[in-house]
Amino acid sequence: MPQLSSVQAEGRGEQLDITFPRNRERVRAKLIRVSDSVDIALVKVDLPRSVKSLELNDNYSSIAQGDAISILGYPAVSPEVTGLLASKEALVPAIESRSIPDPTLSVGNIGRILRGKAGLSEAIVSSFGDTYQLTVNSTGAGNSGGPVLDDRGRVIGLFTYAINGDARITFAVPIRYGIELMGTRPVM
Repeated sequence: MPQLSSVQAEGRGEQLDITFPRNRERVRAKLIRVSDSVDIALVKVDLPRSVKSLELNDNYSSIAQGDAISILGYPAVSPEVTGLLASKEALVPAIESRSIPDPTLSVGNIGRILRGKAGLSEAIVSSFGDTYQLTVNSTGAGNSGGPVLDDRGRVIGLFTYAINGDARITFAVPIRYGIELMGTRPVM
């Protein structure tokens, strides 16, 4: 039986292009910072116009098991939406089909709150670090980095990953790690 070895690779995207919901135009973006402690990054996008901002609600200490949440993202398992683009050049009468981002809104609850550091009254510590275990299983690859919203539409976390086993479990990190990447204050 052949012996399998584990190979690790590290890479960096030198060019990032992003799109917005229901828009086929691509916009250049830059990777600004990557977190050393959790699986998130800060990306800067220069737009010719402003976009609506979301309120960040850094309340990790008051989030409770069972709290209602929604996740905005682009799970890869969702059907692709395409648009047909006709050439405007008289000598090139071609029609091109292009994928257009169409986000999903998935709803669920905080299934469990995992703490990465023991506090004064906590003796149980998670090897996953500070995370929210979610009951939203209609998410997946493509949701990463998407906002986790509380019942008032405020961002409380960032979707990070899923574990597939007997059951599919999804996770998010508290928004305080995103705030840390923006340089507004360190995570304690």
